Amino acid sequence: MSLSILFVEKDLTTADLLVPSLERKGYAVVVAHIQRQAASRARGTRPDLLIIDVASFVPRAYRVSEAIRDQLPGIATILLLPEGHDPAGSSAQAYLTQPFTSRRLLYQVRKVAESLPCREIQAGDLNFHSSSHDWLVIAGSKAMYKGVGTINGVGNYGFLISAVDQNLTPSTDTDRFRIKIWDRDNDDLVVYDNMMGEEEGANPTTDIGGGNIVVHK
Repeated sequence: MSLSILFVEKDLTTADLLVPSLERKGYAVVVAHIQRQAASRARGTRPDLLIIDVASFVPRAYRVSEAIRDQLPGIATILLLPEGHDPAGSSAQAYLTQPFTSRRLLYQVRKVAESLPCREIQAGDLNFHSSSHDWLVIAGSKAMYKGVGTINGVGNYGFLISAVDQNLTPSTDTDRFRIKIWDRDNDDLVVYDNMMGEEEGANPTTDIGGGNIVVHK
């Protein structure tokens, strides 16, 4: 799935310069120029990443930034700061201080994207998309991620993803995963589990079909 980005700025110039570079890398970018517009577009489809051109909102820069982020709790954020501004106290994942190049922005986007958990799972006609997370636990070579999402765009489903990084354990020479999905509105009925009947804490046994799993301790 292409990473979706909400790019918020007051000055049209910044988006005109940077958005084409993001789109050429395959990112889906939506631009908002005022706080209210950003909130409206975020409610339509929650983005994976938020980029805020804080510099364009001076002197209300950080107040506007926090107001937008309050509409998207927990979202990964990159702040574009005016020259000389100190990002101390902000919880954003990355910062860029003007002047900077589009190459530097692309690098930060890629680094933040690599840290994001998987948000979409497809199996046959089932298309699962996560909308929020409850917790992430890492223990040795194993990571477990629990949250809530939808199936084919509707519903209220819980999910648990377990993953093992083969580079961190001698017990397997392939990365392995387990995905369990249950219906929160139907007594937690399990609708998908590639290790049906196993305890939730059981080690994954399914080899991944492509790509790789990297667990960061």
